[in-house]
Amino acid sequence: VERQGLSVTDFPPCTLECLIPAIPKSGCAIDDLNCTCNSKYLTESLGDCLLEKCSLAAIQKTSRVQAALCNLPNDSQRHKIFIAAVVAYVLIGISAVLRILGNYLANRLGKDDLFVAVAYAMIIVAMWTTFALLETGLGRHLWNLEDGALLSFLRLFYISAIFYIALLGLLKIVVVLFYLQIFQSTYARFRIIAHILLVYITINTVILVLITILGCLPLGSFWNRDIKGKCLSLPAIGYAVGVSALIQDVILLVLPLAFLRKLTMERSRKIASGLLFSVGMLGCVATILRFRTHATIKVLSSDPTWDYTSAEIYAHAELCALFLCISLPGIRLLVVRVFP
Repeated sequence: VERQGLSVTDFPPCTLECLIPAIPKSGCAIDDLNCTCNSKYLTESLGDCLLEKCSLAAIQKTSRVQAALCNLPNDSQRHKIFIAAVVAYVLIGISAVLRILGNYLANRLGKDDLFVAVAYAMIIVAMWTTFALLETGLGRHLWNLEDGALLSFLRLFYISAIFYIALLGLLKIVVVLFYLQIFQSTYARFRIIAHILLVYITINTVILVLITILGCLPLGSFWNRDIKGKCLSLPAIGYAVGVSALIQDVILLVLPLAFLRKLTMERSRKIASGLLFSVGMLGCVATILRFRTHATIKVLSSDPTWDYTSAEIYAHAELCALFLCISLPGIRLLVVRVFP
């Protein structure tokens, strides 16, 4: 069988080692191209086998031959990621400037602003990795990538995952510090819970960052499958990150609302504060969507540059919601200062 000048014989030898034994088990005839192209069993078994036996170059060549034989699409989702990233980083940048200006004018620069400054520095790295990932192929199908692009993509993905986990933890620490400012003179019970939450978020973040960094030994085997190494269950790491983020989001959302009604302040300020805390719900929704997306793909799927698109968009929404949440108090101070 031949299409677009390519045939099964153009598959690398390692691919044929995986493909030939798997075809009879799939229920397809070896010359039934329609059946083999649409067989879920073949797709899954071939993908696992390729990761075990083939080099990255061979995997990429396999995807090109498969795309030609099966008439796979050549569409792109790069524009979706680009728009989501630009919107997120513009909102983050504007909110950063307004927060700092508001706190400065109100003489309320505190220790939480130091954490925020570190977070803003880290977001620059996150922005660089996002656009670098787009350049290397994020949002495109694997078979449309240039030679060697998969290696660069996976290396950048490794870096971005580390910074993403650390950044999420840091931003949530800032949120808890803000809560402590609001309830600083009352509710000893709240302060105890908040400090326990600070310790939990810190320890949880450090553990997840270390697990991600050391998920494969030697480290290079995470992004370069040509290096033989031992790896932890990468899907399990992804689930751990998603579940811990969701638990933290729910706690951060429920904790202040439970005590807010007892605060002595004007009803309008209570409503405003409630709305402020509820901004965190946007991050919670984004976390759920990202987690659901992650559950449908492997960390190293047969088409990773395409499959990670939705997760990347939701990750930007999650970060943007958190940045807005920590910036709104400073923005409120600025608004009150300008429009007393």
